[in-house]
Amino acid sequence: MNMLRLPFAIALICMTVPVASQARSGEKLGYIEVLRGDAVSSVLDQCSRSTPEKGSSTWIPTIPQIKIMEKALLPVLKSRQPSMDWTNFSADWGRRYIGIVRRGRHYIYGDYAPHGLGPVCDGGPAFFGAEWDLKARKFTHLAFNGAG
Repeated sequence: MNMLRLPFAIALICMTVPVASQARSGEKLGYIEVLRGDAVSSVLDQCSRSTPEKGSSTWIPTIPQIKIMEKALLPVLKSRQPSMDWTNFSADWGRRYIGIVRRGRHYIYGDYAPHGLGPVCDGGPAFFGAEWDLKARKFTHLAFNGAG
């Protein structure tokens, strides 16, 4: 049974960092939320997929850093879930990002869901999370939700 986590979604409204100030004039950001560090526990609390460790502290990723991660993510998604249509990934998926520091390394964790659906339990591969090692420029974690 898919159940929306409404209290979780409401709590995140208070933890979102505005991204419009990080964008160039006229740049479309799609459905991106960059979250403050106090949201890390909520973002990593998933009911049907694994997530990386919390880490020792947090930081706020920039839009250019997120764009680099998303560009690298698309081919990975296509290879791991070839039956999904990823054509409009940046336009059709809501994306929440948080910065995590673990053992001195900076990571960006992205939580992804089809736009308008928010966090759900299970739901299949359209709901997933990915962690990007900023310095190594590689993914250290990628997990998809269960089969709803």
